[in-house]
Amino acid sequence: MFDSDTPGRCQASATSVFGLVLISELFRIRLEWFWYLVQRSFVPLASLAFLYYLWDDPRSAQFAVTGSLVNTMTTSAMLSLGQYLGHMKDNNAFEHYAALPVSRTTFVAALATRGVLLTLPSLLTVALIGRWALDIPLTPIGLVSLLLGAYAMSGLGAFMGFWSKDAQTASLSTQVLATVIIYLSPVYIPLEQLPALFRWTSVLIPTTYAASALRLSTAGAGLTALWPDLLALLGFAMVSLFLVPLRLPWRQA
Repeated sequence: MFDSDTPGRCQASATSVFGLVLISELFRIRLEWFWYLVQRSFVPLASLAFLYYLWDDPRSAQFAVTGSLVNTMTTSAMLSLGQYLGHMKDNNAFEHYAALPVSRTTFVAALATRGVLLTLPSLLTVALIGRWALDIPLTPIGLVSLLLGAYAMSGLGAFMGFWSKDAQTASLSTQVLATVIIYLSPVYIPLEQLPALFRWTSVLIPTTYAASALRLSTAGAGLTALWPDLLALLGFAMVSLFLVPLRLPWRQA
């Protein structure tokens, strides 16, 4: 059995394997792309409208737009990835990949990239509404923070998907985790308004740094102000893409 995580095995270049896995996974959804777009757009857009009109605060527009952008990326990078891996586990798909010269790191990176690509239309929709209706722009550095945040959160989804016993468990566990990393961290709510416990725990959650960098960028801050958040996201992304997959089992116990 080939496994490119094992030293001494003959393997193709990581880049070519990554590309092949990514293309094959995108090919799977060629007939279902419309519903992926609807599912990834509806919840963030509904949250944007609801929270903007509910929250009586001068910063409501900024938090509603940036929070919805982070929510859009999180849904795809973490929740959908974990659920998809759970579905693959139910169908014994890991046995197929375990027999190929595909490392778990490359596999997780390709699936995370698949999620990012699928969420770009939804992300653009939220960004355009935020810009035209609420005058909250998505800047290039803000987009970088979102992409880093997506890869930073992919490790959480991969962990849930690989270790859940079946697709139903993966679905339930990722939904619980999504609630924690979105609504119990300063994504839609300012840090100072969170309960004391969540102010402390939020430092361990990647969405905290993605939302912070995004809000700073929409306020016109430069790279100097954003680098602590971007550095934290880069660290989370390295763990998600390189360290977490090394400890994940290919085969179902």
